[in-house]
Amino acid sequence: MSLDAGALSRLKNATLKADGAWEADVFCLPAPLTDRDRPYFPNNAVVVHQASCFILHSNISPPETAAPQALGEALLEAMEKSGRLPAEIRLRDEALAAYLAPLGKALAVKLKPGKLKGVREVQRAFEEYARTGKLPGPTPPKSAKKTASPRAMEKTLFDLSRAIRDQEFESDEELDAWLEDIVADRDLKKAPPAGALDVAQSVMYEAWETQDPDRRLELAERALAISPDCADAYNLLGEEDAGSAEEALDLYRRGVEAGERALGAKFFKANAGHFWGILETRPYMRCRAGLAQSLWELKRHDEALGHYREMLRLNPGDNQGIRYVVLACQGDLGRFDEMEEFMSRPQYQDDCAADWLYTKALLAFRREGACAQAAAALGEAMKWSKHAPDYLTGRKSIPRRLPDRITVGGEDEGYCYASRFLAAWKKVPGALAWLKSEAEKAAPPSA
Repeated sequence: MSLDAGALSRLKNATLKADGAWEADVFCLPAPLTDRDRPYFPNNAVVVHQASCFILHSNISPPETAAPQALGEALLEAMEKSGRLPAEIRLRDEALAAYLAPLGKALAVKLKPGKLKGVREVQRAFEEYARTGKLPGPTPPKSAKKTASPRAMEKTLFDLSRAIRDQEFESDEELDAWLEDIVADRDLKKAPPAGALDVAQSVMYEAWETQDPDRRLELAERALAISPDCADAYNLLGEEDAGSAEEALDLYRRGVEAGERALGAKFFKANAGHFWGILETRPYMRCRAGLAQSLWELKRHDEALGHYREMLRLNPGDNQGIRYVVLACQGDLGRFDEMEEFMSRPQYQDDCAADWLYTKALLAFRREGACAQAAAALGEAMKWSKHAPDYLTGRKSIPRRLPDRITVGGEDEGYCYASRFLAAWKKVPGALAWLKSEAEKAAPPSA
């Protein structure tokens, strides 16, 4: 797996406080996000202190991001932010431990497969908090199984960050004791807002969870009346109230400007490279994705790609899956040299999403033709996601309606890839015929 060399070096040279056991896992969130061309169900990489169940780090990522990569990034960030080094990290199985072995070896941390009671408790707590506004007790009733949306989980982090901000701790021990009290009492008391923007953002978290469309729009307008710097209000209006791509573009642009005012120029300079991990940046990043998508729909392709590239500069960890959007856009335009350069970047070398692996095979064929290198790249892609060739070659028809949820390695992942990248394959002479031939060779013999 690919580790952040800078973070690893800082951790090796830092004086970290020894800690006990941590748990880490990735689980799928049950509600879709809509900051892409189609809704998708994201994953949440969570690092939990085993004894207290306190969340050391939580990071939402697109479903295509490999679990080992997401967990590796989350663990490094948890260590940096907490200043602690766990004695061991417990993971769900041997395979995940093997993938994360380079991290364990580099930092001399034991990786141990086993049951993740803390992670499961946190997962259940998020769901219950979204349903009732309170953290659950040890045994919630069966009727309390309503699942939480990603933004409800984000609201939990928002409330926690505000509560911590208003506390004064003289030592790490005091902070630990305060957090343990919250876990024990199952009640996170909301801190008073620091200003109008905090109030407006709280209104928007309510809006995102409201089912009535008119009420959602009403709350967004209320948030803007409270603070014109509330970027998330423009997000909702752009998604749900714009009557055209031009109207959406205007709303998202105003949202980006609002986010820039709220964060400030000094913040951008100081925190570039860490966006999304900082909660306050997420409304801005959502708006910028909407702005780029609107520009693309209006065929202002280079402007759209410029915004996507800037988002990757601000957040190279790419929790929003922007790299896959960039790749598909470049493919639509036939900019294969740009695709080669983009895919060769070191931070993407371990990406095992269908979008990445099949496109890597396409580019190998374009460079060298039907060679061993191209065949090996295609074989690797089919090992991870075997269904895409059927839909790229026309053996099966791409459904007109794509699913909200994509199963990694599933048939839906195959036809969703084809829907986005078929245009790129058609632009490379002979590529689809080669793909069909290689897929037939790899198919098991008929009985």
